[in-house]
Amino acid sequence: MPDDLEDQTDGGALRKQLEAALKDKKALETQLAELSKQVRSSSVERLFGEAKADPRGIKFYSGEPTKDAVAEWLKGDGDVFATAPAAPPADQGGAPAGGEAPQFQLPPGVTPEMLAAAQQAAGMQPTPGTGPVDLGSLADKVGASKMNSDADVSDLDKLFDGIRSSAAALYQQRGY
Repeated sequence: MPDDLEDQTDGGALRKQLEAALKDKKALETQLAELSKQVRSSSVERLFGEAKADPRGIKFYSGEPTKDAVAEWLKGDGDVFATAPAAPPADQGGAPAGGEAPQFQLPPGVTPEMLAAAQQAAGMQPTPGTGPVDLGSLADKVGASKMNSDADVSDLDKLFDGIRSSAAALYQQRGY
């Protein structure tokens, strides 16, 4: 046998080495992608913290993990997450004791009075109406009316009263 043939390696063995190397490469690429994702996530989380932004916005942010990119996103598309929500005062009244301004920022167009009214309404329970009403037939009657007479409006009031009565009964039945 010639010497040059003895020095050659079997083609099947080289194929196995190539397949093993490709498998290792794929595993390393997957690991690199996972680690890159984790690094990006923690970088974005840190940048949101530095910007004092609401951390719930992190899952919506898809830009570069740089301070400038995060700040730009928070000014534009992420404006709702630009400030982290502060915990409301312990009394849930919207303003701390002593008449000070609230510790959190109200959305545009919402006044402290509106907030107080909403908080009060949230604690309300449904009140029973005047009595049992056949809601199905009354709803059909109201749906077919043109709402151009006092009787039609009266039927609508009866329907709302019946809905309120049903809600109050369910509320009491379930022990809320």
